[in-house]
Amino acid sequence: IKQITVTLQEHWDCVDGIMDEKTIICGDRENDRLMTFKRTDLSTFSLTFGSIGAQTTNFNLIHAISQYPGGYLISDLVNQRIKVHSTKNLGFLKMFGQLGGGATSFHQPTGVAADGSFFYVSDESNDRLTKIDQSTFGIIAQIAVDHNAIADSSLVASDKHLFLEYNSFSAQEFDTLNLILE
Repeated sequence: IKQITVTLQEHWDCVDGIMDEKTIICGDRENDRLMTFKRTDLSTFSLTFGSIGAQTTNFNLIHAISQYPGGYLISDLVNQRIKVHSTKNLGFLKMFGQLGGGATSFHQPTGVAADGSFFYVSDESNDRLTKIDQSTFGIIAQIAVDHNAIADSSLVASDKHLFLEYNSFSAQEFDTLNLILE
C-alpha cells in the first residue's frame, strides 16, 4: 500500500501497509507513527500510535510491517530495531536490537516477516537474514547474504518458505528479483 495524500487535518505518507477484511494499517513516514483506517473509509484514521523519537512509543522511519497472531512486527529503520505492537490498540509490546554489527544488533533492518513461531529480519548493512524466536526474542539463526541481494528488501513468510524480494540497481538497468529461501 502506498498512499501520499493531504487530508483537511494534516499531510501523511502511508507506505508498506497491510490489511485484513476490515482494516488497513500502515507506517506513516511523514509523522513517524502507525495508522489504521477502515477499508470502507480512508478519509478517517481509526487509530494512530507513535511520534518521532527513540523511546518505546516512538519511531524513526517505519520501513516494513508484518502481521502475526500476536501483533504487528515493525522495522524501525533509523532506530536500528524491530518492534512489536498490539493488533488491538497499536500499543507497544516489545522491541529488539540497536545499531551495531553484533548478533543482537542491526544496521538497516529493511524487511520483516513473521510466521506462527518466528520473526525474520533482513539486515541490509550487516549482510544477513536473522531468524528470531517470537516468545523469547532469542536468535535462532543468522544467514549471511550478499549485500546486493538484500538491499531494500521485502520479506514474506509462509508455513514452509521465506520469500525475499529485493531491488537490484545497476547503471544500465533496474530489475526486481525474487529469492526463495527454504
